[in-house]
Amino acid sequence: MKKNRVFATAGLVLLAAGVLAACSSSKSSDSSAPKAYGYVYTADPETLDYLISSKNSTTVVTSNGIDGLFTNDNYGNLAPAVAEDWEVSGGVSWGPDYQDPSTYLDILKTTSSETTKTYLGFDNPNSPSVVQVGLKEYDKLVDEAAKETSDLNVRYEKYAAAQAWLTDSSLFIPAMASSGAAPVLSRIVPFTGASAQTGSKGSDVYFKYLKLQDKVVTKEEYEKAREKWLKEKAESNEKAQKELASHVK
Repeated sequence: MKKNRVFATAGLVLLAAGVLAACSSSKSSDSSAPKAYGYVYTADPETLDYLISSKNSTTVVTSNGIDGLFTNDNYGNLAPAVAEDWEVSGGVSWGPDYQDPSTYLDILKTTSSETTKTYLGFDNPNSPSVVQVGLKEYDKLVDEAAKETSDLNVRYEKYAAAQAWLTDSSLFIPAMASSGAAPVLSRIVPFTGASAQTGSKGSDVYFKYLKLQDKVVTKEEYEKAREKWLKEKAESNEKAQKELASHVK
């Protein structure tokens, strides 16, 4: 009889422990609770540059860490998170992508509601606040510059006046600035990638023409490649300028 009581008591203890564990599990699965993710690897990544990494583990982990936040998919696996609120994104607007001052300055006209809402907090060009701070004057400066299509220097000077007005008013403060040169480790053969002053073809995620080498690029290799590239660039520009002359009347 005592044995039966002992077994019954032990059974109740195990049952209670199971219920408590289930409750604890349900609480920990709360979507609002903070989550910590771990990734086990046998060796440190040979480089944090996932674009040139030769290891799949480095590529997967660092690309997800840099390009998106970790989250769980339906099967519990790590997956890049998707933004839940696009109103707080700086990318919900026009991205300057051609070589003219208008590509940057047009996006802040009062009629460009998509970007004015993102950067300045309003989307109504007739808002009393717009008139009060003088943004209509900025509109006039930009429109006046856009009308100049015969003299490029005059056009740029007029756009410079519009940009100066915007800067002096302090209505728009740049949020990003370059900190200057910084040393990097790379296996990309210097100057083999595409080069462009505007657009996405000159970015670090455009892979066409890129070549890789086995060892990290040295300073001497870079300087030699740069000298060769500058020479070829000057020759190419001179040739293009001559060809352009035959197309312009």
